[in-house]
Amino acid sequence: MKDVFNEYLKSTEEMRAILALRSPEEAAYDKEVVGGLKKGWSVTKALKRAALKYPDEALQWDDDSIPGIREKYEWLMEHEEIMAKAKAMGFKEDRGRIEALGRLGGGVDPESSQTGNAHGASYNAINSILEKEMAGDPRLAEELAAKGKGVLAFGRQMTDEQLFEKLRSLGVDLDRTSLGDLRRGVLSAADMAEQLVRKYDLRFKGFEEDWLWVCLAVLWERWYPEAPSLEMIDDAMQEGYERAEKQSAAEAGDLWLGVWKNILAIMDAQGMKLLDDFDERFSGTQSAGNWVQDVEMELHNAGIDNPSYCSEKIRFCEEVIQRTPEQDELTIENMRRSIGDAYAQMGDMRKADELFQERLTVDPQWGWGWIGWSDCYGFWKRKHYNLGRAEEILKQGLAVSGVRDKSDMLERLMTVYEDMGRQEDADRVQEELASVDDDPRGGEIRETTEVSVHDNVLSARTKVRFGGMGMPLDDLGRSRTTAPQEPRKKAGRNEPCPCGSGKKFKKCCGS
Repeated sequence: MKDVFNEYLKSTEEMRAILALRSPEEAAYDKEVVGGLKKGWSVTKALKRAALKYPDEALQWDDDSIPGIREKYEWLMEHEEIMAKAKAMGFKEDRGRIEALGRLGGGVDPESSQTGNAHGASYNAINSILEKEMAGDPRLAEELAAKGKGVLAFGRQMTDEQLFEKLRSLGVDLDRTSLGDLRRGVLSAADMAEQLVRKYDLRFKGFEEDWLWVCLAVLWERWYPEAPSLEMIDDAMQEGYERAEKQSAAEAGDLWLGVWKNILAIMDAQGMKLLDDFDERFSGTQSAGNWVQDVEMELHNAGIDNPSYCSEKIRFCEEVIQRTPEQDELTIENMRRSIGDAYAQMGDMRKADELFQERLTVDPQWGWGWIGWSDCYGFWKRKHYNLGRAEEILKQGLAVSGVRDKSDMLERLMTVYEDMGRQEDADRVQEELASVDDDPRGGEIRETTEVSVHDNVLSARTKVRFGGMGMPLDDLGRSRTTAPQEPRKKAGRNEPCPCGSGKKFKKCCGS
């Protein structure tokens, strides 16, 4: 049940972040509406009663908008029930991230005792959501400005002097020298803001606290680009995704290799051994642990046209393995497979064979190791393209007792047979595939429970709106646990699909 609750938290993180963005008055208005619904009132009655108490926060509605508003508050009521049940069962959410997000919206939790933890990227994550929404709805920018919310886009339009004047209005007297001294002891603008709050015993009204962070973040990126903050690293990650979406794999790869260099520098300076240690401080729009998988994919795509990126990919993957905890077997396996693939992509089959043989001797049940080795011969129509060798490798792996990911191995063998024109063999494998029941880590598939609040388990709906800001929650951007996996135009019909499925492009996104 705990795993189910954690999945619920993961799936609703952005929605909960939007909730945290509400001002205290907006939150109180929403609470009043939900309270009326719990009494059995119609949504229109609940809205009217809430408007009497909070006229400035009241939603404007008509008959056409009522269904959407009802859905919003039904979700909110359901969410409250879920969290109450979870609390009663002893489950707790990760307060640090949501509290940090709430601060950006001015909803400061007086009971929060978070100090010394880098909330910067959490601020930055929610700022990214806001700015994406602003790009799609210019009226939202006007609304945010009218509410006095601080957003990086607003701060970047201000001069240095205007930023310092804004800081002084918040009770912080800094100049370039004192700001530089303060920066040397922290990793993010939000770390810096935390120190200033304690030093000056600052008290904020409304949305003043987010402006403290905005001013510091903008001044840092202007004056110290050679020593990027966590916010700047987060922004560079997102810029890389934008370049990748434009099919600029080399540009994305170059940018991300620079980001990786900065991450390693921070880790070494802070004595961080593992990526998990960095992620604990980072809390960015993407987790670094997930992001490295996308870096590998873009370096692969860049290497199709420029083999020099294959060498970069090898070095990168080796560094990731060194920084990945042993229990994260999947990441380590993916990076090892990618290293072997890179040597094959460069035409060094001796080295590719050597690496796969070495790892499969240690772990012969590594199903995707057998697939990766086979792909070195079955996916690249170059001098070493040899479907017979690809078949041989897969059949050798399938003969291993307890091999993991057997169904994926059979799918790959079926594709090899199809490419060889051996349709009868492909059909035979397909029949065998239908009887295989395994999971990615080996063993039997375990039945999962459909989550529903009404059965004491959890569920959530999307596409709702919260608070007076009325921001849509669909298409809010990527979660920090799921990085983009869109197919790239670089992939050929017989090459591995860039979506990460492990299938040929023609059998996956290209079908």
